[in-house]
Amino acid sequence: YDYENCDAEPCNKMIAELDSVMQSQTLIKKSLASLNKSYVVSKMDNFEYIDPVDKSVASKQGIRILFDDGSRIVLRLSGTGSSG
Repeated sequence: YDYENCDAEPCNKMIAELDSVMQSQTLIKKSLASLNKSYVVSKMDNFEYIDPVDKSVASKQGIRILFDDGSRIVLRLSGTGSSG
């Protein structure tokens, strides 16, 4: 889902908190449940994009939570995506 026109301060706080959790790695191998299904966290990172043509790197593009079954959650702030 995309959420538009959100107040920046709470969004920045959320990303900062998620970054702290990512740094501590406390969610790794934890099971999270939703709709009667469990998901085991396999990795959590702040992803970066490497341009295949000029090899430039755009870091801190958003927090990824990856699960053992291949599913994922990606949280990113406005201004880190593409448009058009």
